[in-house]
Amino acid sequence: MPATFYVGVKVLIRNLEGHYLLIHGPDRGWEIPGGGVEEDEDLLAALHREVDEEVGIRIGNEKLAAVYTNHIEPPRILFWFLADFVSGDPRLSDEVSDFIWCPREQVLGKIDLPVFRARIEDLLSFNGTILYRAFRASTLKKDSKYEILREARV
Repeated sequence: MPATFYVGVKVLIRNLEGHYLLIHGPDRGWEIPGGGVEEDEDLLAALHREVDEEVGIRIGNEKLAAVYTNHIEPPRILFWFLADFVSGDPRLSDEVSDFIWCPREQVLGKIDLPVFRARIEDLLSFNGTILYRAFRASTLKKDSKYEILREARV
């Protein structure tokens, strides 16, 4: 039987003023747009679809910054990107109850979930080299443990 993986994408979007888009969902607090890749969909198509579905804006200049694998069931492969805001007026959706354009120095202070805070910190410190990190995080809750199993820069 072939292995089954969840494949996801997320993106940290920066506007012309140098502020970053954070979205607020009902279960996870402040985070960044993204979600699952659908069957027969490439990573960038999924990224653009998720951003459009969640906040209704266009992005460009996408850069893959980090790849994560989570060792839980089902195993997860997560591709995290940086991108620039291109056009549109952000809007609320079924998945997004609020959004803000946040100055860089305030971004990490808004993020409650340890696993998201660690990954967004990785994106904010991106130096052009893609980070790979294998980790284990059992839940997406404020008190969840975030254990790094392996790390490399490629």
